[in-house]
Amino acid sequence: MVNHFNIGLNRLNNFSKGESVTGPEWNSVLGISGASGPVFPQFGFQGSPLSIGYQGFSTANDDGNLPNGLVVADGFLWAKGRHTLSFGFDWRSYQFSRLSQANQSPGFTFQNFQTAYTANNSQTGDPFASFLLGVPQEESLQINSVFPRWSSNYYAGYVQDDFKFRKNLTLNLGLRYEVETPRHEAHGAQSVLDLNANNPGTPGTLGPLSMETKPPAPILITRILDRALALLMLLRSCSDGLTIQCCAADTAFTMRR
Repeated sequence: MVNHFNIGLNRLNNFSKGESVTGPEWNSVLGISGASGPVFPQFGFQGSPLSIGYQGFSTANDDGNLPNGLVVADGFLWAKGRHTLSFGFDWRSYQFSRLSQANQSPGFTFQNFQTAYTANNSQTGDPFASFLLGVPQEESLQINSVFPRWSSNYYAGYVQDDFKFRKNLTLNLGLRYEVETPRHEAHGAQSVLDLNANNPGTPGTLGPLSMETKPPAPILITRILDRALALLMLLRSCSDGLTIQCCAADTAFTMRR
């Protein structure tokens, strides 16, 4: 008898940071209220009547990807007589996190209209003069309620028998069953197509986008047990020589002999 147990963990930290990420909380330092982020605020200039190409400040670059993978597997080998039996299971858990802090500090765009001689006059004024007066044309800001994390799992179990039927003939018999769960967002912050709900935008039709919810664990376990029961009934029909049709949950097997 031999038992082989494996466990593995992979984690990557893949971050991309621009030169504008220098450490201080720049929004507090510069007196910008209602914003918080490690990136120096962006300043852009457009619409110079004299075609002066003013260089902007800062770059929105502070993102990170964190993929995680956990693998647990166990295999048991038992040799007895003419049989060599193997049993085992395999579980793999995957996570992918996305951290985006690039635009949590605001971005300001300055144009010449704020310092033009008359309203909407594109031939006068200057974007840098608007900057000196502190009157931007546009301001943008990104607010993150959560940083998304997508998760999925893979489960598998198997049984195998290497049966030495004769000296010159060995039968390899085995069964493996696998279940892979759909990827879902851990905070329920991902919208999916729901074909069972009414669409409020088009009354009387189905298929709105709704916030994703993770199926409860008991439902997943019930589906696995239903499929396992259906498969056992199928195997029994093969051994008894009977005609049987089995339908369990979303799995169907048909066997005739």
